[in-house]
Amino acid sequence: MAKDTEVVFDDETEENIKKLRKMQQEENNKPPKTNQELFSKLKQAGIEKRKEKEYTPEKGVNAGKTIKPRLTFREITNIVEKYGIFRIIGDDKEEQSKAPLYWYNLDDGIYSKDETEIRQLINYVDNQATDRTITEVFNKLILESKRVARTHNKNLVIVNNGVYDRLQNKLLKFNSDYVFTTKIATNYNPSASTEPVYNGWSISKWFNQIANGKQDKIKLLWQIITASIDSNISHESAIFLIDDGQGRTGKSTFENLIMNLVGKNNCGQLKLIEFEDDFKLALVDNKAVIIGDDNDPNSFNEDSSKFKSLTTGETILINPKGMRPYYNRFNSLIIQSMNGVPRFKDSTDAHLRRFRIVKFNHQYQATPQNRKIKDDYINRKELLEWLLYKALHSKPVTTFIQTDESNNATHEIKEDNDAVYYFINKYFDDLESTRIPSTFLFNYFMACMDYENNHQKIKQRTFTLRAQKILKNKGWEYTPNKTRQPLKYWTGKDQQKLDELRNDQRYLCNVEPNKYQRLFYKE
Repeated sequence: MAKDTEVVFDDETEENIKKLRKMQQEENNKPPKTNQELFSKLKQAGIEKRKEKEYTPEKGVNAGKTIKPRLTFREITNIVEKYGIFRIIGDDKEEQSKAPLYWYNLDDGIYSKDETEIRQLINYVDNQATDRTITEVFNKLILESKRVARTHNKNLVIVNNGVYDRLQNKLLKFNSDYVFTTKIATNYNPSASTEPVYNGWSISKWFNQIANGKQDKIKLLWQIITASIDSNISHESAIFLIDDGQGRTGKSTFENLIMNLVGKNNCGQLKLIEFEDDFKLALVDNKAVIIGDDNDPNSFNEDSSKFKSLTTGETILINPKGMRPYYNRFNSLIIQSMNGVPRFKDSTDAHLRRFRIVKFNHQYQATPQNRKIKDDYINRKELLEWLLYKALHSKPVTTFIQTDESNNATHEIKEDNDAVYYFINKYFDDLESTRIPSTFLFNYFMACMDYENNHQKIKQRTFTLRAQKILKNKGWEYTPNKTRQPLKYWTGKDQQKLDELRNDQRYLCNVEPNKYQRLFYKE
């Protein structure tokens, strides 16, 4: 039997082989530019590492056989870390301490926390790895990955085909140094500077109709569009789209326009009452816009703590079903629509001042031409690219304008949800006295509410504390100690107002002008 002979190359061929191997090595060491390149490099690196570990024992039961050991979890981790980009994303140490693991999606240019995708990356290295090994690699990546904060530069907006820099007025390439977790689904087109017009209809004309020509409302509508693409900064406000339930007001068309602009996958669906549900809240994490359609205006929002935290961009604990809880900070634009004003237990100024309310007062005819707006025009590529172009060339929105309409609607919400506020605004100015005992005012409040068939279950102390804050803005003071008398500053006409409302012995309160007592006064 002939022996294997070693192939010998001449010097030139040997040199060419060395150069080829060097080029292959350099190519392997280059970072991947696409997901497909990443997958291929992970597979190839796994194959080469397993090949490197092969050996043939000269003795024993396996003598002469090629042994192919599996890769250890440490070896797999090293390969995954070499080619993939992994980060723990949080704006501070507390958030990072429970933040999930993200990987950089080279095709999309954003970081994704999809655990299945990360496990698939690990599996590319060794598709025979056990679930236990994959989990060990995953946990090691959590421990070893770099901790970074999100990109909160208001001049950078990530769109479908890159990162737009407002200061340089140009589109930059995707870069893992930009820490974004969501992006706008529309391409930036530098030539899309002219507004499309379809059979006489245009976005600008439509916004003017919605606003009845009021400039502050037109500005708010454009601010909402601009804010929908700026998902890397907090707007600290929630948008409420309201009509009277008659239908065909353009409210849902406006919502669909925003969804088309940012992409349906970048929009989460969550109604007001669902914000306090941990499981449902996890479904809208990392969404550019959160839309709640057709909220029931009669639903009473007892607890709105998480809704407020999301509105103000605070860090909250997310508790996904069947997964590890983690901290995250939402910069999503929150848009809620309903047929009437919302009802909240918390009707404080600190809460309501973050509301921006847009009323849709027009009812459009159900014509084929109007139907085209929703079914055709707002879906067109050239319109969405123009809308994005206009938003990118607009000033970033950090604070929404407060329109007269929104102010009035917020006042209405406050009155509907805060009986004390409503009472003081409707009845208090009718009182003529400038020293009013707190006991009298409480009984007068209860009698007025009963008269309106709106019986209240509130203690006098709670009423007094609430009234203090409201009346202080009207120039009234309160003495919590019995150090003042009503005296001549009290008029019997006010006593008569209470007596006329009482039908029985309830709310009986006869003011004694010479008695020292707790009272509200105005000098």
